[in-house]
Order: sequence, then C-alpha cells, then structure tokens
Amino acid sequence: MRNGWRPSSGVAQQRCEVRPHSIMIDLDNRPGMLCYLLTRGHLAGVPLSRTLWSHVATALDAASIDESPQHLVSQLLMASLLHPLTAAAPRDPAHAREVLEWLREQCQARGWHLPPELIHEALSHPGEVLEVYYKTYVGWGGSAVGRVGVTLLESGSGITHNTTGLTTWYGAAVLADWATDNEVLAGRRVVELGAGVGFTASVILTSTAEGRPPPTTYLLTDCHHHVLTLLHHNLTLNLASPPPKRQDLEVFQREVSEELVKGEVEAGEVVSWPPGGATTTPVELI
Repeated sequence: MRNGWRPSSGVAQQRCEVRPHSIMIDLDNRPGMLCYLLTRGHLAGVPLSRTLWSHVATALDAASIDESPQHLVSQLLMASLLHPLTAAAPRDPAHAREVLEWLREQCQARGWHLPPELIHEALSHPGEVLEVYYKTYVGWGGSAVGRVGVTLLESGSGITHNTTGLTTWYGAAVLADWATDNEVLAGRRVVELGAGVGFTASVILTSTAEGRPPPTTYLLTDCHHHVLTLLHHNLTLNLASPPPKRQDLEVFQREVSEELVKGEVEAGEVVSWPPGGATTTPVELI
C-alpha cells in the first residue's frame, strides 16, 4: 500500500480522505511525521471528526518532547494554513477555520499560543461559500510532473446535484493504488468507466515507475455533464505544465459553482458537455 496508508473499509459508502492504516512515529524525525500528517489532512480537506486528526495529535505529543514550543508552532502553521500549496488554489475557507480552531485548542491544551494576528486574519475574512473547492492529495501521483500529489476541484458533499460523481470516493483510491503498483496497464489502452472528477486517472497519468511505461491511451467516461466538466478541468490542471494560475482557478471555480446553483437538469433532458470546460487548452493524453 502507498506509504503505509490505505483507504478504510466501506469503499462504496465513504468519501475519499487521507487516513493512515496505522500510525508509526519515527523517533528520529518526530516533527517531520507531524508535519506530513498535518499537511495531508489539511490539503485534502479531511473533516476534523475523522481519525486522522487524533493521529496528528499523537504525533504532536511525540514531537513536543524535543522541540521548543515556538519552533513547533511555526512548523504547524507552515505545514497547514501557511503551506505553499494552500495558496496555490482556492481552498474551502470553512475547513481552514476549523483547522485553525483545532490548532488553537491543541496549543492551548499545552500552554502554547498561536500568533493573534493569524487568528484575527482568518476570522475577519469568512470567505465565499461555493459549491466546489480544490483539494490536494499529497503522496498520490504527481511525480511525473514534479508535484507532490494531485489537485482536484470537487464538491465537499457525497451525493449532490443528482450524482455521486462530484466528489472523490474510496473506490478511486483503491483502484489508483492497485493500478500504480501493478504492470497490467503499462503500455496498454485503458478505458475508465465512471471516472468521476478524475482522481484515479490523475494519479495514474502523473505517477512514475522505473522501467514501466504509462498507458498509451487513456479514455475516460461519465454520464453527468457537470462531472465531465470537472473531469476535463482536473486532468488539465494536473497534466499542464506550468499549472494554471490561482486567479484562473478562482474564475473557473466560481463559474462551476454558479452553474450548479442554477438548478438541476430535468430527467431525460439531453445536455451537451461544453468543450470549454478547462482553464487551459486540453493536453494530449495519447
């Protein structure tokens, strides 16, 4: 499994998140383990109710043995709210405030303090409520294009707008994990049915394996026009070099959210997928 991590059981019933199969503290690099867990949880938008955050708290206890509080607080912020990837794409402001509150509670419990200006800045700018936000899954793909993972624009809800395809599910992580650890797809033509927002395809197409060529052709399908729009956008986002700028991502995010809010498509109505659904010219996948 990928870096000792695997999706939990209930593949068809739970959305994808970053969850460790077991927590192992590297006694030689406690702060590094802490920052790695915190970064993955924050950038992937993992809800604070998930088990991951108890593992982050455990890693924080271990790291605090040798690190000074001031230095450790700085590391916590750089691994989460101030991480460079946080600013690379528009994130969910509600989740960011929850992470900030979690960090504040953890620090208060240990007699530490977060910079008051950071708290004031976060609370004074609530952010716009939109239908979709960007999530980055650190450790999943990205190596072929020099990135630490794949970034997807997706919904934070499970079933929404008459489809389950607007968010990433555990099944996509299971399939991506299997596909990148096996040679069955190397140099082959691949068709992915029900590709959703593109997690599996993005991971496969941006992963590298020594002596193992990528698929020669990768065809993706889905039956929902909004899902196809996000799928096309996410593939472009993860395969384009250089990646789209943040301001372009913000414009596209707002346009998609407005389309989702306008209303549902009547049952049986045929809707053509708009080929202009990406922020840049589509890349060749063949």
